Amino acid sequence: MKNMCEKCSMNATFLKTDKDGLVHYYCDHHTPEGATRIGEAPKPESNLKKFLPLIVIFSSILLFTFLTSIFHGSFDITFSMRMMMGSFFAVFGLFKVFNLKAFADAYSTYDILAKRSRAYAFTYPFLELLIATLYLTNTGGLYRDIFTFILMVVSTVGVIQKIREKEVIPCACLGMVFKIPMTWVTLIEDMLMALEAFFMTVMTLGLPLAYADNTTTLMQTLKIHTTAEWVQYSALGHWIVGGFIAFVFLTSILERFKVRWGTVFVKYISPLVLITLGLSMSIVDVIYHAIYSDSSAVWYLLTHISQFGQHFLIGVLLFTAGISEWIRTRRNKQILSFVVPAAIFLIGTVFFFHQQLGIVSSVAESMNWHMFFGAMLVIGATFRILDILFFEEQKWFFVIWIIAVLVGSGMMATYHEPEGSYQLPVNATISETNI
Repeated sequence: MKNMCEKCSMNATFLKTDKDGLVHYYCDHHTPEGATRIGEAPKPESNLKKFLPLIVIFSSILLFTFLTSIFHGSFDITFSMRMMMGSFFAVFGLFKVFNLKAFADAYSTYDILAKRSRAYAFTYPFLELLIATLYLTNTGGLYRDIFTFILMVVSTVGVIQKIREKEVIPCACLGMVFKIPMTWVTLIEDMLMALEAFFMTVMTLGLPLAYADNTTTLMQTLKIHTTAEWVQYSALGHWIVGGFIAFVFLTSILERFKVRWGTVFVKYISPLVLITLGLSMSIVDVIYHAIYSDSSAVWYLLTHISQFGQHFLIGVLLFTAGISEWIRTRRNKQILSFVVPAAIFLIGTVFFFHQQLGIVSSVAESMNWHMFFGAMLVIGATFRILDILFFEEQKWFFVIWIIAVLVGSGMMATYHEPEGSYQLPVNATISETNI
């Protein structure tokens, strides 16, 4: 039996389901918008339409951050990040509170803590509102940043598990006010907040060290080398790290696209170069300084001056990355694929703590550069880890990783110490006492 049009007596050729699930039939002359031809599968909702509420909310948060930063008077990256994170958690927390039970039900399906504790699922929206208050009022400081970072990492783990299982479930990011599916968008949302909290943490810890009065420290370093020699040494160190990033980039490209001649490079050349760079940054580094001074002076540099201890640590990380690549390419240990991005992540973190030596203006300029470069490494390494986890599903993780390492290696290769680096203030003189 054929269905008849609701508007006339003609045979129905289209159907439409209303919000209550009832099906209505229409002919060609009375077809409403959104109707589907009988016998055809309904057109899937576009991704843009699915995520329109999320796009509008994110745009509003970015606009709020931009306007508050302008009215703040001068550009301050920490202020802008606080405003963005505060408004983010305020908006998303409020949407979750609107229907607490529905949110708790949805959140318990994927969050690793909410699965085990119903109370945590109900408490989570209020934790977000608390974090929002702390960021917007600039209270809590380091403890706030660490707590936020841990909270978002825990949330991210559950999201990654569900995406890898390829199970289609609703996302609880906006409560259940809007029906948004669990996708990569949810993962990026959690990762963005985790990375921002991480950056806030390392800046809180690292900036006092990097901008500290370094006159005494610089006096000690100038007993071993002149200002010009330290500038040359610094350039060499940056080239080594830049070379490491460049070789990691080439290895990623050759492996990804299975270049025929790339096997020799990936299996032999790249690991050996990484090992050599690591040794150059650590053991050779110590020998280089010892040539100009005695062993006690070199030991003082490594144990009392954070900049040089960090150089040694970076060398150890490079060496470890090279050894892991040597083993991975021979024994096919895929778990070792995470060692290189982990090393890059840690090196990026070190740059937030990297003590700068020289006059005030050179320290400020150099620190800004190192913070930007460190951020590029951390972001790139994060997306490389995601690329390894979701190799087949999402190609653009690899694209972001490649862009980050390209920018990073280019910055390192072209970096020059700003004017005034490794120079004492005009009123300071080098002490004649021994180290």
